Amino acid sequence: MKKFLHIILFTFLAGTSWANTPDRFGGVKYYLENNLDSALIFLNYEKAFADNTKEDLADIYSLYGEVYSLMNMQDSSTYYYFKSNEKIGDSYPDKRIENLHSIANNYYYQGFLKKADSLFQVCLQEVQFSNNNKLKADILLDAGWLSREQGRHAEALDYYFKAKRIAELLEDKALLADASTKIAVVYHVKYEFEIAKSYYDQSLALLQELEDYKAIARLYNNYGLLYDYQGDYDRAIPYFERSEKMSDSLGNERGVAIANENLGLVCYTNLKNYPLALLKFNKSIAIWRKQNDIYGQAQTLVYMMYVFNAQGNYKATLDTGYHSLNLAKQAGARDVERDAYKQLYLAYEGMSNPAMALLNYKNFISLRDSLDDENSLEKIRVLGIEQETETKRIKDSLNLVMQHEQDSAAIKLQVEEQKFWTYILLVGLGLIGVITMLILRSAKQRQKTNAEIKEAHLLLQEKNNEVIDSINYAKRIQEAILPSKEIIDQTFSDYFILYKPKDIVAGDFYWLESYENEKGEKVDFFAVADCTGHGVPGAMVSVICSAALNKTVNEQAITEPSEVLENVAKIVVKTFNASKSKIKDGMDISLVSFNQKTRDLIYAGANNDLWLLSTEENKDGASKSISNLTGTVFLHEFKATKRPVGRYSIERPFTSTKIHVKPGESIYLYTDGFADQFGGVKSKKFKYKTLKNLILDISTNEMEVQKNALVETLVNWMGSLDQIDDICIVGIRF
Repeated sequence: MKKFLHIILFTFLAGTSWANTPDRFGGVKYYLENNLDSALIFLNYEKAFADNTKEDLADIYSLYGEVYSLMNMQDSSTYYYFKSNEKIGDSYPDKRIENLHSIANNYYYQGFLKKADSLFQVCLQEVQFSNNNKLKADILLDAGWLSREQGRHAEALDYYFKAKRIAELLEDKALLADASTKIAVVYHVKYEFEIAKSYYDQSLALLQELEDYKAIARLYNNYGLLYDYQGDYDRAIPYFERSEKMSDSLGNERGVAIANENLGLVCYTNLKNYPLALLKFNKSIAIWRKQNDIYGQAQTLVYMMYVFNAQGNYKATLDTGYHSLNLAKQAGARDVERDAYKQLYLAYEGMSNPAMALLNYKNFISLRDSLDDENSLEKIRVLGIEQETETKRIKDSLNLVMQHEQDSAAIKLQVEEQKFWTYILLVGLGLIGVITMLILRSAKQRQKTNAEIKEAHLLLQEKNNEVIDSINYAKRIQEAILPSKEIIDQTFSDYFILYKPKDIVAGDFYWLESYENEKGEKVDFFAVADCTGHGVPGAMVSVICSAALNKTVNEQAITEPSEVLENVAKIVVKTFNASKSKIKDGMDISLVSFNQKTRDLIYAGANNDLWLLSTEENKDGASKSISNLTGTVFLHEFKATKRPVGRYSIERPFTSTKIHVKPGESIYLYTDGFADQFGGVKSKKFKYKTLKNLILDISTNEMEVQKNALVETLVNWMGSLDQIDDICIVGIRF
């Protein structure tokens, strides 16, 4: 009975809309602007009962994405846009780009600016090959807006001018109004107020002609900001209030949130009415949280920090600030991150905490200088001049080009028609002869080739299996030189080992050995090493180096870490000297010995440093120390000798550093694979600085939790890129 009622309801709804729309999904598109629940009924019926082709399903999934986006259910929307692209494949590139564009906007509305930016770069690259100029302009405008919100104003302006030129050629007034507004915003924030107002005025005239009241409400907000920047608050406030009222009447929650943000800033800066400012900000942030927009939350929280600092409520500034900073980093909003650091610096200064004030001030200055360099006013002015020149050139040459094309077209058409029929005759005769000959030859060749291919394939498969079997056997040999989990568990109670070879076998390895000193005290050796190369060559070197460590400690009874490395270096050089060719292979290594009774740790390293995590601000022997954001945990770096274990042109003796380790402190030994891994939005290296900060952030967690966090970070960083080197990181808590 329910199914019957649904069909009747669907038929009624379809009758009211499809009668006026020729395409199959006209009813859905009609209800996108009138009744989203009815749109879902249409789609559910179409998906369940209609005889759909793959292309039909792609359209249905895309419409699902649009409906859920309008319902502020971005996760569901993104899911269906991706399903649409799965059905499309490479058949309809423009439709695929449109779906990716919509997904990027979903990420933006959720405040995931980095993810949105990455996807917009894909859209910008792929849309170059499209003939859909409207789609190009839309993507340029949205990508520009995202660049601006990440602090890249010059890049944004370049996108906007390109979109504006397309809009002028298409004579698309709505597109032109959008481009003009966005161009004005860049000049506006760079204090070029006259230029900004001229672009706002152009946009307002077009929007009034189009009667686009939603866009006019947004534009009123921009006018308010323009006067706010100039200190004319009496003119700014009415524009903000008109924007809020219009946005509210149109059901535009984002417009209401933005208007309240700006009214809150006026209350803070001009009226000094701090309670009213916080009231406006709280109204705004409630909307951002409802929409799960992390960028909007981060920005509004920074505005609240202004007020808390002005009130002397520094504890509230810190609580709000670190939350804002975390959201800004997730969103990739570097300008918001910069402002948060500045307010944190002011709060710590107010609390008479110079160390934390200095730390946050340095972070603020670093981000500020980086953003200022990217967005110099000179770059923006040059782009403006280029735009004026390009516009004039297009207008002056357009008529000449059109006239020339019209004159040429008639002549060219006659010539091409004559050529066409001549070519058809000649090519047709030639093709008939060639095709006949090729068919006869191909039949004989195909039989011969198929037999050869089959034989070669079988031989290749056999050889490949032999190689894989050999490498797998080498892996078992290499695993035999690594200490077992049982032995490590007997030595250390709290540790993790992240070991990820690039290939089946690896050049990275870890090593463990124990002995009793002359006082009967148990001393444990542990090392993490990176041998030259990876794969089979690296694995062969690792076996040699591991054997050299065992011989040095067990047979020759050398126990001082620096002396161990010196002796291992001699063994490695001597081993490779047996060859006629000069082999320069060796290893970089971090080696520690730990006396369980005295809690003394002795470290020696070849190119690989040692990191020690502690709640103490200073550690004897450390070359450099950094802290986490709250100043509660410190990473102390102990430098290695700058030479490998192996043949080296400059002989530097290895040195040892003695460190007294307290309960709860932890050490980290590592190779260069993690820091050198390419990934992220711009496919750059992860770098040691980022790895240090990551370890600081996770250092208070259990060791297994730390390992999982490192693995998750690595997977997200790599994305679709390949691993470039072996990776090994070991953490030990004492």
